[in-house]
Amino acid sequence: MSNPLFGRKWRISIFSQPDADGNSRQIVLSDSTKEQTTGALRVTFEIDKPGWSTPNYSDITIWNLKAKDFNIPFYQGQRVLVEAGYVTGAFGVIFDGQLFQPIWDRPDVVDYTLMLHCIDGMDKLDQNLINRTIGVGSTYESQVHFIAKNAQTPIPIQYITPNLKMETLPRGKSFFGDAKGHLDNIAKANNAQWWLEDGKLTLSQLTDISKEKALVYSPATGLIGTPQQTQAGVLFKVSLDPRIKIRRPGLQIKLDNVLVRKMLISQGQIASPLDRDFYCMVARVRHIGDTRGGEGAPWYTEVLGISGIGPIQMLEGTQESPQEPFLPEIYKNPKTQTGN
Repeated sequence: MSNPLFGRKWRISIFSQPDADGNSRQIVLSDSTKEQTTGALRVTFEIDKPGWSTPNYSDITIWNLKAKDFNIPFYQGQRVLVEAGYVTGAFGVIFDGQLFQPIWDRPDVVDYTLMLHCIDGMDKLDQNLINRTIGVGSTYESQVHFIAKNAQTPIPIQYITPNLKMETLPRGKSFFGDAKGHLDNIAKANNAQWWLEDGKLTLSQLTDISKEKALVYSPATGLIGTPQQTQAGVLFKVSLDPRIKIRRPGLQIKLDNVLVRKMLISQGQIASPLDRDFYCMVARVRHIGDTRGGEGAPWYTEVLGISGIGPIQMLEGTQESPQEPFLPEIYKNPKTQTGN
């Protein structure tokens, strides 16, 4: 049986400007499956998805592009797609965003590099203005749809929590200014949070838990090192896995047969209590990779998980009485976030 964590696989693509019919051509800059015939270029990447109403960032560096690729036009706003994983294991998209700045460099005598500094959601978060009025009787949910549809750059919707308050407007309301600010107000009024991933909007509450089976990681199935307790939950690394996403209903992870290193408490700090079965919900994701898989070359996913959520069976009360999820203050009020 093949090892699902052996053999690094990746594909780095950019897309040409849309033609008159709105179609773009995919241009593959580096593809591991072509290594036998054309030679796969070395690629490194660092992708950060914080899971808040801020853009997702990615720095992708490609070594020694072929001469013909030097004539490829690179421009701000160009779509960049990064897919990564393993030859016989999980493989999929880990970043889909826009190019912000291409940087050509020559780090030594023989090598040339191209770094693509990218941002996911830049066009939808930066001065995305709206100037429209919604009618009387609209709910919070209909307001989110209205803002997303009528912003200067429309925002596709991935998910909206079904638990928004059912209050209706007694009169019409004008939305004027940055769409981001209006989404912030709706999220705050509903004790929720919102973010963009792959250019799509999610607005949710932390109690929106997926009914899907949790992903289980152990030292035998990809867990790297010892998980670390933090103020928000638990921080850990696994072999690069594109299945790990910040989404709602929330993706659950179970750490199996592990020891979690306790947080050293200092004055004014409070550590989030760990779930007794080491269940957590994905709150932040970082993908780090180097395609030249020599000893020590990174190829992992770092996850910040909110602990205290418990398995979905407990939340549904099918095994025992429902467990109230522990929500750290840092997640109840994003403005107090100190970061991890």
